Amino acid sequence: MLLEAYVHFKRCDLFQEQARALNRLGFLSFHLGEMETAIRQLRQAKEIHSNLGEIKNASIVATNIASLYYSIGNAKDAIAAYKSLAGAHLTHDVGECSYYLNFALPYALQGNFAVAHLTIKKAVPYLKDYIREQAIYYENLGWIHLLEEDYPAAEKALLQGLEISMRIGPESALISQIKRRLADACFGQGKYDAARTYADEGLVVAEKIGERVEIAACDRVYAQLEIVRGDHGAARQGFAKAIDIFSMIGSRYELATTRYLAAVSGVYQNGERQALLYLARAYFESEEVEPYLAKIDRALKKLPSPAHPVRAAGPPPVVIVESAGMRKIVELARHVAQSDMAILLTGPTGTGKDLLSEYIHYHSGRGGRFMAVNTAAIPDSMVEAELFGYRKGAFTGADRDKAGLIDQAAGGTLYLNEIADSSPEFQAKLLDVLEHRRVRALGDTDDHAVDFRLIAASNQDLAELVRQNRFRADLYHRLNQVNLTLPSLDDRKEDIPALVRHFVTSCGIKPDYTSGNGDGSPLTRLTTTLSAHDWPGNVRELKAEIERLALVCERD
Repeated sequence: MLLEAYVHFKRCDLFQEQARALNRLGFLSFHLGEMETAIRQLRQAKEIHSNLGEIKNASIVATNIASLYYSIGNAKDAIAAYKSLAGAHLTHDVGECSYYLNFALPYALQGNFAVAHLTIKKAVPYLKDYIREQAIYYENLGWIHLLEEDYPAAEKALLQGLEISMRIGPESALISQIKRRLADACFGQGKYDAARTYADEGLVVAEKIGERVEIAACDRVYAQLEIVRGDHGAARQGFAKAIDIFSMIGSRYELATTRYLAAVSGVYQNGERQALLYLARAYFESEEVEPYLAKIDRALKKLPSPAHPVRAAGPPPVVIVESAGMRKIVELARHVAQSDMAILLTGPTGTGKDLLSEYIHYHSGRGGRFMAVNTAAIPDSMVEAELFGYRKGAFTGADRDKAGLIDQAAGGTLYLNEIADSSPEFQAKLLDVLEHRRVRALGDTDDHAVDFRLIAASNQDLAELVRQNRFRADLYHRLNQVNLTLPSLDDRKEDIPALVRHFVTSCGIKPDYTSGNGDGSPLTRLTTTLSAHDWPGNVRELKAEIERLALVCERD
């Protein structure tokens, strides 16, 4: 109804009404876990208020945006947004109160607890007349204590917040959040029965109002409780459910925290533990979350040194990197290689996704084949035959048994290129395989288990295609367990000199690094010239240009 109202207001050029509808839509999207949609809607609302000269309303919406940044784990963006709003048109008491209540949280997330406590105390003078803000104060104070690992203090504050929240409404988002955090506080104190009770009660409310963040957080609590019971299989399922949901809704902090807790739980093998730790570390490092960085570094030191298997056939793939950003990507690729997690490679055409997929397979320790497939080239009528294979006589023209692509990748890696262009039929069949890890050849009566590592690649924005209903959301989240986005060559120009040297050598030319005049050697001049160009075709275009030049100059 809100969306219909917004469309009506937009059609009638009712700008104030549009802004109000967008603000409420943003609130609804947030509680449904659609974080990016919520931020987009709030930004539209803020722009409308600003254009109308409604500075106060624009500031209120800007505060909501800052809160959303924190909610998805963008601590640095949240702090910057709150700082930009300090004292700006928040002249009413409830606005000032909410500002300080929420501004404390990104500081706490980063581990700056002293500033967090000082900030949240600034809200206290405004609390007397606002019962909802009182409940939020105790909830946020409890959350800060949780991050400090002061579990008794967290429990005390959260119980105060719960008592106030129950007077406001027993089925509100406040209730589900506070009860789940009480579960965390009780678990931290070894009160496992109380933790389960609070998680059960919080989950009931969260499911009723569709609050996916809290549903996933309850799954995480259950996973930890299953570890205490000794049921590692159930613990893995709980962690997997939580990770899937947090990944789906873009809740970066909660996703990283869950990966860390899963890694140190003792229910995963070393390769998976290492992958989970490095994925979590990438986020915590980007947002300067110091407490978890220290924890992860300690956990990594306890792991045995990762093996770097050398395949019997062929040399290792050569990945040329000099820039800091690409170094991080390649390092993360190597660290997740020995897990079974699906990897999604994204980035513009020609950035090296094919090469990186081979690099990951090489370092995976898997002895099976690397099967590369162009999914866009498989017609609907051949999807089952290509993926699962067929038995002789299964259909007209099937004059022999043929193994499917998945069976050919057994024990190895299945690399699906151009996954965004795959047909709906292909997506449905692939999803079924990923969920059950079993296949049945056409003409066969029995299915069988198959073990393979999946890497998919796309030069399109799959998340946007999901929003446009052009790609299956459930498949996207299955593929996106690890996302590695390769930058364009224009964004990593520090790599061009090393790439040029590599491609020149590959063309059979032995560069003279010493000859030349004051402008440097011929190779240096060539590198300088090529570095000044734009490369819309990225590394692939650079390679083709050097090969063309090598032919023109007769390998001189």
